[in-house]
Amino acid sequence: MEQRFRRHAFYDLVWSEPISCLAPRFDISDVALAKICRRHGIPVPGRGYWAKLKAGKPSPRIPLLQRGLAAVETICIGHSNWSERQEDERTLMAEDVPPLPEFTEPLPELIARVTKLVG
Repeated sequence: MEQRFRRHAFYDLVWSEPISCLAPRFDISDVALAKICRRHGIPVPGRGYWAKLKAGKPSPRIPLLQRGLAAVETICIGHSNWSERQEDERTLMAEDVPPLPEFTEPLPELIARVTKLVG
């Protein structure tokens, strides 16, 4: 079954427990989950993070960076079967107007970031 997450919600989930424990919930391997995180720019805890946390030692959390210019905000994990996809398409076609996209970054900040990247 396909599951969808917003980037920030997925980031919080990845930092809530080890990837090796989290991956079986999605019926994928920990390597596959790490690849999904890498593809979407989601930082994952490094080696020893959970052991340090358990021992009560300080272990910094890597902050979530802003998404890239062409990156999507929604992360999909797992596969849906064909009948579910057809039902999703029918639901989308029945809607009058698609839902408005959410932009967390104000337009002037986006323009400044793109100008800085382009030069």
